[in-house]
Amino acid sequence: MIRRILVPLDPSPYSKAALDWACFMAKRHRAELTGLVVLDFPGIKKSIGPVPLGSSSYAEQLKASRLEDAQKHIQSLLSRFIEKC
Repeated sequence: MIRRILVPLDPSPYSKAALDWACFMAKRHRAELTGLVVLDFPGIKKSIGPVPLGSSSYAEQLKASRLEDAQKHIQSLLSRFIEKC
């Protein structure tokens, strides 16, 4: 008997299919279903890269903007997970 299921969440159609299957299996086995979304913060920092002298404030703004976009994206994925469950 399955007790717990961990399903990764991303915007791909594969993730949607995995969520559908995980919900089906969780209902069938009365299992606990957990959704997982990963924020790649080091990847966000690395994508900004080295900046020229005097432009560090713009790099910080860019980093903050990318983090905000990622958090909105994560919230939409989690909302979809909650709706489905």
